[in-house]
Amino acid sequence: MSKKIITFGIIFILLLVEMMGCFEEEKTEEDRFIGVWKLEDGRTMTFYSNGNCNFIIGEGDWELKNNMIYITVSFKDGKNKMAYNYSFTNNDNTLTFIDAGDRTWVYSKQ
Repeated sequence: MSKKIITFGIIFILLLVEMMGCFEEEKTEEDRFIGVWKLEDGRTMTFYSNGNCNFIIGEGDWELKNNMIYITVSFKDGKNKMAYNYSFTNNDNTLTFIDAGDRTWVYSKQ
């Protein structure tokens, strides 16, 4: 009888642990960007959940559309909107931007 109770208890605990993974919130595509990112040369950029960002060349905002990221940076004399293809690797800890000229920037999550 006690072996059955122990076996049942172990199975119950394993099921509970397995079920806990089902209740985790799934990350949105935007969530993957949130945080501080750093280039090899030490320059950083930060994406905030409210759509704002601090980018290498200034402050601005960002949005995802059609599998691209659009970053609008504000300057004293106007705004500059940039568009990049992007990809995540290394469990979302590496972010690569690719511009229309196929230039790439590789950032590491901080």
